[in-house]
Amino acid sequence: PEFNRRTTAGKEEEKTFLEECARTGRTVLTAEEGRKIELMYQSVMALTECIAGEVDQ
Repeated sequence: PEFNRRTTAGKEEEKTFLEECARTGRTVLTAEEGRKIELMYQSVMALTECIAGEVDQ
């Protein structure tokens, strides 16, 4: 999620979020990393559909 780091409340929300992620073993991704993963996923799904179409013929 996005946090307003210019405010005390935003900084506290970010800190709480990161502590929760660390406690539960989650990995925090940047927006850019998330975008790249989404593009990779879409590429794999498109390839899978293409291959499935060739098998059906």
